[in-house]
Order: sequence, then structure tokens, then C-alpha cells
Amino acid sequence: MRFFALYCITLISVVALPGKVSANSKLTFLICQPGGPDLKDQEQALMRDFYSYVGKRVGVTQDNISGEYLTKRKKCLKALKKKPSVLMLSLDMFLSASRAKSLKPVAQIKMRGKTSGQYFLMSSVEGPKELSAIRGKQISGTMVQDSAFVAKVVMNGQLGAADSLKLKPQKLGLRGVRDVIRGKSAAVLLDEAQYNAIEGTPFQKKLQLVFTSDPLPNAPIAVSTSKVKGSTLKKMQNTMRNMTQDPEGKKLLDAFGIDAFVAPKKDVWNPMMEKMSR
Repeated sequence: MRFFALYCITLISVVALPGKVSANSKLTFLICQPGGPDLKDQEQALMRDFYSYVGKRVGVTQDNISGEYLTKRKKCLKALKKKPSVLMLSLDMFLSASRAKSLKPVAQIKMRGKTSGQYFLMSSVEGPKELSAIRGKQISGTMVQDSAFVAKVVMNGQLGAADSLKLKPQKLGLRGVRDVIRGKSAAVLLDEAQYNAIEGTPFQKKLQLVFTSDPLPNAPIAVSTSKVKGSTLKKMQNTMRNMTQDPEGKKLLDAFGIDAFVAPKKDVWNPMMEKMSR
């Protein structure tokens, strides 16, 4: 539910542009979270509510707003070929696609006072205590979809080359944790939300922390520069960054635990893109 809320509020804010919009205007979205949760009936109902909000604000009918929420990496890569106009991708997918697809970050999500997060590599309490003991062994989790991202960005080269990693992508973070506890994997890689979620649970007592990454910027809300530009791009940026000043916008942000949409720092993702390309 946490991931779904994050993506839905992104969807709303991106399309809620002020001013008149042609009845024929269309906006296409791609929201990709490989390993993320599927949408259930309750979330689908919330999505319909969000579309109503969009229609009220911009004059675009629901028939002219289309989007995909995908949780499988192969489907995400296929959907990228359709050239959507507005994208919210997982960090690894954004870093890989940004330059090739000419994507422009327009905002970052600020949650719990931060626009960045860390990754945590954990083993069982009886398992490896050092990174050197995990080299060449299997790592599970929803965050291990892209070996270059794991090896070069998250681990910063400390676990070996990308082609030396043995990764087991999982649909749910809990499955990765269970793999470790049951001895099926040497470690599990968790993002900050997953790491915080196991605190105080029985799983916490069965795991030990082996590695903590540097803080990494959250993936941005991005647009295709060939589809969203000029005054539309400016309105989009202003709308997202001013939601906290709009009562209805603030209410939406509060409902999903989002502090604000903030202006992305210039070139903040470039160092990670360079690491990915080496």
C-alpha cells in the first residue's frame, strides 16, 4: 500500500496542470516498480477517485488519460518502447533509461524529511558477517533486478563486478528475508522502507546487518522531453512544487505521508548514471 500510494499521488500531481486543456489532450503514464505490489480492488477504487480529481482540475476526460502500473521488469522495458510522456520508474530503471530516452526530472518526492534513501544488505544471524564472505553467493530481494545497479551504485564496487553477482529477484521483500532465514540465500538487499518494516518483528532477531549504502537520491518524477515541453513543462513543475500551498493538494499529500514535491537538485543523478555506464 505504501508503494501504491506513492505512485498514485505522483500520477495526480503530474497531470494536475492549471489552465485550459484541449478536449483532445492526452497524457500517458508509465509507473514501474519491479518487485512492487500488484493493485487490489481497494487500490483500483482509489485510482478511479484520482482520475476524477484529474478530470476536475485539468478538463481532460478519463478516456484521454491512460497509464500502466507494472511490477515486472520485462513488461516495464517493453512499455518504455511505447514512449510514455510521464514516468515514475524505480531508481535502477531511471538510471538506465534516462539518457537513452531523453528523460527530464521535474520533481522529487520528499518523505519523512528526506529526498534520499539507503539500502541495507542483511544476512542471517548465523550467516556471513562480512562482505567478503558474501562474494559469489546468492542475494535475494525486490531490489536486485539490475546487477549493474546493485554492484556499481548500491555496493559501490565492494561486492565485485556486476557479472559476478548471483541475484535472485523476488516479488515481495518478505520472500527475500525468508530466503535468508531458511538458508536459501546468503543475504537479502532491502530498501529503507523494507528495512524499517522489519524493525520490532521476529524477523529482526534472525537477521544481522552486513552493509549500509550511502544515501542515494530517490528516483524522480520525469517526463519525456519530446512529449512534455515549453509552457506545459513549466506548469507541471510549478503545480507539483506548490501542492503544499493548495488545501486540496496538501490534503492529498498528507493522506499518503508525503511531505512535498521539491525541485530536483541539478545533475544529482549524474554520478550514479556514470557508474552504471562503466
